[in-house]
Amino acid sequence: MALADRAQKGLILKQAREAKGISLEAVQDATKIPLDSLKAIEEGYRVRTMTDFYYRAFVKLYAKYLGVDINAVIEDYHDEQIPQPVKFHKGKTIWEDESAPLMTRVQIKNTLKVLGALIAVLIVVRLAGCWIRSRPHQDEKPQAKTIQKADVVKKQAEKTTEAKRPSTVSVAQTASQKNTSSLATSEKRKKQKINLTVRSKKATWISVRMDGVDLSRFTLSKGAAESWQANDSIEITGKNLADLEFELNGQPQSSFTRTTRRIKRIIVNQDGFTIED
Repeated sequence: MALADRAQKGLILKQAREAKGISLEAVQDATKIPLDSLKAIEEGYRVRTMTDFYYRAFVKLYAKYLGVDINAVIEDYHDEQIPQPVKFHKGKTIWEDESAPLMTRVQIKNTLKVLGALIAVLIVVRLAGCWIRSRPHQDEKPQAKTIQKADVVKKQAEKTTEAKRPSTVSVAQTASQKNTSSLATSEKRKKQKINLTVRSKKATWISVRMDGVDLSRFTLSKGAAESWQANDSIEITGKNLADLEFELNGQPQSSFTRTTRRIKRIIVNQDGFTIED
């Protein structure tokens, strides 16, 4: 679909939303459509992360939420048709024929006999198991007392030996636990990736360098957004960098102050933002 057609369809949705007095944030909370995608749909521009498939799905969901005719915003749209179940005409089965008995009296008697025999076998097996488990306990009562006395003497000797040992083992264990926790924290930070989203307040030329490799150089148009993912760092250079809005790992970042208007380079890593004038 051309951008002009998208802008026309988006205008229909925007007018319907404004007529009902609904904000974009309320639409996002209700439909779970990303806010930048909603803006792109209404204004008619493209977002790299929103393919044609997602565009049609988001527009359909947005139109249903506003009560707008889907055919007015999506071309070649057809409601899903549920296929009719296949009907067979080969006569009634025994389950459909109410006059046919399910079981005869002889079959019922034989079934009850089999069930009674199974229940009797289970009861006999259960009683035999209980009797077998109860025999060893009666024979081993004298030995159990002797074993308990030996265990008490052994535990008292172990307590006396442990009381005489120095406390260096506990100190070493505490130090090893601290080292293990610090290593686990550092490893967790290394595994966490950097997810950066940039939106432009006006047309801005930027150059992107990710993990030490030059990625691309282009002009980010007004209102457009781009996203990158890196392991260690993302470096952005260019003009009018103070007019950019940043979102790091899903968290919006505060805008730069007036003292940092002349920014030449922005470096983003696990510790945050580094600005170079």
